[in-house]
Amino acid sequence: MGLLDPKLDKERTFELLRKKGAAKAILEFEGGHDEGQVHSITLIMAVDDTGVDLPTWYCGGYGFNSDWKEGDPYEDRWQPLSKPANEDEELADLLEGPINERFGSWGSVESTVGTLTWEVESEKCSMHYDQSEYISHEETVVF
Repeated sequence: MGLLDPKLDKERTFELLRKKGAAKAILEFEGGHDEGQVHSITLIMAVDDTGVDLPTWYCGGYGFNSDWKEGDPYEDRWQPLSKPANEDEELADLLEGPINERFGSWGSVESTVGTLTWEVESEKCSMHYDQSEYISHEETVVF
């Protein structure tokens, strides 16, 4: 997922979407061959169906922990480069969770272009993506 929780946090994601007044969140993403990113996050507002862009938040991944020394647990060697500064950044990180869970670091992933949609009322999340222009996938994210 992101830096917030090792699992997909469905409850917190829908809580923040409701707090923002969104009926839906749509994420456009692409990647493959060790690179990938979310290009846009659009919240469709429940009141009037207008789209509001949420800044995509790229945490910068993980970096070497300069306080780590030989003998410390190996998993402490890497640390998040930053943490969410506000609820918008937290929400962006949570919304991206299924993409990160599915594609990880994008290593060994064919060229992929897709859309991830969060539906607030039904509390469902679905992903549609095409790979290498020939293969189309549709899947429901299972929490």
